[in-house]
Amino acid sequence: PATAQIQTNVAGCNTRNLVRVTKGNPDGMSNPSTSGYDPAQFTNKLPYSVAVAFNGSAPNSAAAQAGSFNVDASEQTDSQLHGAWKSVFTMNVNVPPPSLSLLAGTYTDTVNVTLTVQ
Repeated sequence: PATAQIQTNVAGCNTRNLVRVTKGNPDGMSNPSTSGYDPAQFTNKLPYSVAVAFNGSAPNSAAAQAGSFNVDASEQTDSQLHGAWKSVFTMNVNVPPPSLSLLAGTYTDTVNVTLTVQ
């Protein structure tokens, strides 16, 4: 598998908020190749998951606690509701080995993190 870790030195919100992580493509990374290929042998998609971890407070609670959630390979988005929080924010991206051979080219996608006041 391929992995990547993205970590901020500090993130958070000073009021009750929803932390949402969204992948740009529900199928994961994709290669826009227009070449013909046998789909029984090759793929132009790389599914991946994103694990999120930080210390936040539960809604209506003052005590900080570990917060974590996952955007699974089959999901496009996931979220978690929190009270005010400030901490290191870590995202671990995991790309499992594909079951089919990959087409040559570049595979891309985007991951958006949003904090929305609730």
